[in-house]
Amino acid sequence: MRRRHLLCLWNDGENISPTHITSEREKALLKDKEPGTFLLRFSESSREGAITFTWVEGSNNGVYVHFHAVEPYTKKELAAVSFPDILRNYKVMAAENIPENPLLYLYPNIPKDSAFTRYYSRPTEGN
Repeated sequence: MRRRHLLCLWNDGENISPTHITSEREKALLKDKEPGTFLLRFSESSREGAITFTWVEGSNNGVYVHFHAVEPYTKKELAAVSFPDILRNYKVMAAENIPENPLLYLYPNIPKDSAFTRYYSRPTEGN
């Protein structure tokens, strides 16, 4: 999986490639981060290789922090859409049924588009 679908991220030298950590460690790293901060990691549950991400929702004052994790993206899904494009176009339904992208900062605090713009397949309106 790494070679075929993530090589550009892996070889770039930036700290933007997925990491091999547990979901518990992931939450420990994210718990004091700003809402919208997300972390990429390899899935623990997939034998064939898959990537997932978790983001922080709520305040970072320690009173209320909620984590959202997505189902892992497999080789099959990554063959159809690049992982950077998945991150760019990811949406959840927010208040008043307005879709929004909750992914703002790549861990530890890199603006998402600063980290991934050069890997997007083509610009989208508003980016």
